[in-house]
Amino acid sequence: MKATKKDILKWFTDEKKTDMLIDKKWAVQETEDGNAIFAKLDELPFGIGVEFIDSFAELVLYTNVETATLSKDERLDIYRKLLILNDENHMVKATLTGRNDEIALRTDLDLKSLGREEFNDAVVSIVVGAVALQEVLGIKGEDEEEEAQRVVQFVLDALQTKTKDEVVKMLMDKTGMKKEDAEEIVKRVQKEWKPKPPEGMYG
Repeated sequence: MKATKKDILKWFTDEKKTDMLIDKKWAVQETEDGNAIFAKLDELPFGIGVEFIDSFAELVLYTNVETATLSKDERLDIYRKLLILNDENHMVKATLTGRNDEIALRTDLDLKSLGREEFNDAVVSIVVGAVALQEVLGIKGEDEEEEAQRVVQFVLDALQTKTKDEVVKMLMDKTGMKKEDAEEIVKRVQKEWKPKPPEGMYG
């Protein structure tokens, strides 16, 4: 059965006590033309958009990293890294969007075969892809590093029932991430691993 915008709105807004990322407390808005929705989670430093085109939905993560005002050499360096990332990642693609050439991550979803769990996997994949993007771009500022750590902790908290090898495989399968990159993310988070917060902490 074909998934609809109504289904995706329901998946985002039906808060449940599970480890699925979409079951957290999302703030969701629909555009005036009805062609897209925008979802934001307090724990994440960015929002996720879902744009509807015929029988497909495009999941978009806006990184707040703008490139229009950078120098020519800086832009060339970043664009080269984005092209390499796109070559390594078969699910999530880095693009430019808006007047200020903001870097965004996108993945296409076929509504004809999209289910709730598959949608959750896509949201997890694009969030993890944002962490990989920060690594590729070499973002090392204190604020950005704190955001990256929070994203990784949040994603792995949602996947805490899996073993280390299972988490690594999930990162590789869902985002196309290289094994060594996936292992490094898991290693970094496990180094400062904390028990799961009590239920209700995320709202």
